[in-house]
Amino acid sequence: MLSKILLAAGRSLHLETSPASPVLADLAHAWTVSPDGARPDWTRFRIFLDDLALHPDRTAEAITLPPSGTGSSVIDALLAGIAEKLADDAGLTRPAWATSVPPAEELWQSPGTPKMRAAALSATPPQLLARNVVVTRATLWRDPSPTGA
Repeated sequence: MLSKILLAAGRSLHLETSPASPVLADLAHAWTVSPDGARPDWTRFRIFLDDLALHPDRTAEAITLPPSGTGSSVIDALLAGIAEKLADDAGLTRPAWATSVPPAEELWQSPGTPKMRAAALSATPPQLLARNVVVTRATLWRDPSPTGA
């Protein structure tokens, strides 16, 4: 009925379903190609991780679905490393799909001075470092507020 009313008004109705909660697999397309290679959309990654921080009970659901292959060994490794870190932090078994993803072909790290790169290397979670992806914890995960706000 609503479709007919909208059609009479020169409009159309399109419905789309999506998971109730964000899932890591949705981030398989959250990157672009730059002259330097894959460039993740850090904002989308942080939004996803912020949502999980607010709803940690959704972690298992959020990491179960495997992302589609991205064509970038860096992004595939980043997604798998994030899934493993989330599972480890929540005391869950790592998803099987993540354990089958190989490390990035080469060490991936943002540009910077040697001192900046060394600092980033030491601040990268081991799950990401094991996958040749150097991304500091603070780049993706916020520190919990000491006030609980």
